[in-house]
Amino acid sequence: MAQELSFNRRAKHLSSKYICGVVEGFYGRPWTLDQRKHLYGKINRLGLNTYLYAPKDDIKHRQAWREPYTEEESVILRNLIESAKNNHVNFVYALSPGLDITYSCPQELATLRKKMEQVVSIGCDSFALLFDDIEVVMHEKDQQVFKTFADAQVYVTNTIFDNIKTKNFFFCPTEYCETRANPNLEQSQYLNTIGMNLRQPIHILWTGPQVISRYFTVEHLKRVQSVFRRKPLIWDNLHANDYDQKRVFLGPYKGRSVIIKQFTSGLLLNPNCKYEANFIPFYTVSDWNASDKDATYPVTTENDVQLPNPTVHNTPFMNIDCNTETEYNYELSGKNAISIWIHDFCAPSGPNIPQTPRLDLNTTVPDFVLERQNIDTPSEPPLAFKENVLSAESRGSEINSLTADYAQPMEEDEPPNDEHSTELEMESVNECQSTSIESKAPDFETVASFVDLYYLPFEGGPGLKKLFDDYAYLLENVSVMNKKHQEIESLDPLQTEWIIRYDQIVDYLSKVIDVFHHISESSNKALVTELIPYAWEAHGASVVLLAVARWMLLGQIDEINCQIEKFWTYETEDEPWNWQGGFINECICLLSRTDNVAKLFYSKIVLPLSIYTYEIRPFTFRDEEFISELSLLTTTKDEDILRLRARVFSDKIFKPFLMAGAKFNFVAEEIAGKNRKPMCFASAHSNGLAVRDFLIHYKEHLRNQYSQDVIVENFDMSEIIREVDKWFPSVPSDVFANYPAWVSPHFAYDAYDAVPMKKILLTIAVTLSMNGCQGMFVTVPIDEHERQQYFLRLGFNNLGHSECNNYILLGHELGNFAGRTE
Repeated sequence: MAQELSFNRRAKHLSSKYICGVVEGFYGRPWTLDQRKHLYGKINRLGLNTYLYAPKDDIKHRQAWREPYTEEESVILRNLIESAKNNHVNFVYALSPGLDITYSCPQELATLRKKMEQVVSIGCDSFALLFDDIEVVMHEKDQQVFKTFADAQVYVTNTIFDNIKTKNFFFCPTEYCETRANPNLEQSQYLNTIGMNLRQPIHILWTGPQVISRYFTVEHLKRVQSVFRRKPLIWDNLHANDYDQKRVFLGPYKGRSVIIKQFTSGLLLNPNCKYEANFIPFYTVSDWNASDKDATYPVTTENDVQLPNPTVHNTPFMNIDCNTETEYNYELSGKNAISIWIHDFCAPSGPNIPQTPRLDLNTTVPDFVLERQNIDTPSEPPLAFKENVLSAESRGSEINSLTADYAQPMEEDEPPNDEHSTELEMESVNECQSTSIESKAPDFETVASFVDLYYLPFEGGPGLKKLFDDYAYLLENVSVMNKKHQEIESLDPLQTEWIIRYDQIVDYLSKVIDVFHHISESSNKALVTELIPYAWEAHGASVVLLAVARWMLLGQIDEINCQIEKFWTYETEDEPWNWQGGFINECICLLSRTDNVAKLFYSKIVLPLSIYTYEIRPFTFRDEEFISELSLLTTTKDEDILRLRARVFSDKIFKPFLMAGAKFNFVAEEIAGKNRKPMCFASAHSNGLAVRDFLIHYKEHLRNQYSQDVIVENFDMSEIIREVDKWFPSVPSDVFANYPAWVSPHFAYDAYDAVPMKKILLTIAVTLSMNGCQGMFVTVPIDEHERQQYFLRLGFNNLGHSECNNYILLGHELGNFAGRTE
């Protein structure tokens, strides 16, 4: 972080009265003492001046607001306040009593004041009362004293303000954005009462046109100022992700003109719950704060700005020179932030993170919107977005971040005992990490690709937009690759354009996969733990995109029915929790031509944790020797036995579907530096009946072959010959009516390939659907119960036994089902 010291931002703002900083105001796991102290140092370096302590699920901030702090808690809180002061940061302490306070009760008011006075006694001089996300119906006792809900809040707030000496005092109204104003902003009796009667020095917090506002305009802020009778203090939820912690927002501060500083008293960024995800948001909001005006030109290409040398990280794109008039350009600021953030990827460690159970991503890919998949969501969430997205159980409603054991040093952590944990736990990640003291830093373009995927709630980054434009082109024009060609010079213009875009897609997705490798191998334990779930999800989606593109390149489309429907691109002004946003869901919309294919993507299944970097690609007969390495997972060193095992593996598992003409064959291969090894593979034939007919003659061929060959000296081949008839199931004819495609998956001998196999099955489902196939099935030996459960949890249906009763048949429809919305 030493690089940030070269930015002379603080000098310009030491005397500024404009409030600008960070509010820890999200639902979910609060930050730790270590993270908060780290934040204060960062705020100092970045020229920001304020931190608002308001973690919604910290027990004594909201739910148990009446309870005083213990001696231990007071010591920790004092430590935080002193750390903030030492970094020239104003620590603002907030309470949220609105859940159950009786406004007219003198004892309640005395309790509230006593709690504030306790915090005063340990060194705090700035306070806030927050009344957001609460019921708007007053208690019967309050109705007898106060005319309106607003009058009750004003009375309590003014009383506390008058009785406690404060440097700053903030107030958050219940109607905290325009969409929540009843009936509208100008005519809201509540907001007009607040604005008219609240003491003038008190700052009123405001989230903008919406809870999460895409833009702030001068016109809007002038209207708010007229109602508030003062400039609003912006509580900015642009990067907040507590309504869906399976998404994260890494992009720059955008959609807010520097001009709005003239019409606001300050701006506090309520960021991602994961502290390590906020480097770029913090950095760019500091550039915004240090700028005098907006940039007068857009940056549209990389040629508009000179990228720094990847080996020299001390040359920023744009230094904020505090002695001259400066401009804010979010693209330049974001690129500058990335060039500095790269250092964190190879730092020895980071601030300690919460060690109690966290809201992490399950090892399911993807289940971003499972909770909302079939739910009609309102235009405004009940009680804002708390109850809409986080259950009380998942939030952990009794969290206390002001205790010594909330975040113990990471070296003291015990590894989990359950290898099938449903969370991407930090210790499991580190078991797969490099043991080197300092990991290798990724290059600028690699990190930028990751930022593009998780950009902002209303849009993806520029690289992601181009990726989907190019991918849509491949899908719309996939039939051109059916044309035969021998040399590059013989390609027609459409094929040339197709291949150019294909190469760009491969380059971009390879960078995304590389990001996963860099994060999983990073020596920065805090960064790994908090970012690995998102890198893992992106990696999983990218390998499917890449595999489908590679398959399309082969020109194996059987039917010209692959014209893509206009797919959803998350460009909307609606609140982001009302629609399925983000990179993963965009991939699903792009690849899923039917609802039943999408259901495979959305399936929720607990799988063993996989931190391996892998890719999926089509395979052919040329890969026989490579894939047959999977047969050599044995302790024997007898070369004859190994050769026999490889021969049987190839004849039983590798060759049959390829010889029958299967065109949907994919292998997952682990990437370890320049080395690759097979993890698992699957073959699929769109006409399973053809496979069944082929196997009749193929088995006879194998029996004759093994009866004549002497592969291992003095080895009785009769046992293998007898087993040939059991190698392949006999499938009832009626299965093929609804499930015409036969899929033959092969797992390795350990569990690490469960996730890659799911990705292979997704790839097969997508490509089969592109060819108009209506269903697929797999066969599993009747005694392999765990494997059967694997497919059932993926969404396959039990189709009964094979005719030989040695196998269970499991099928999945790929066509539309009733109720699909076009």
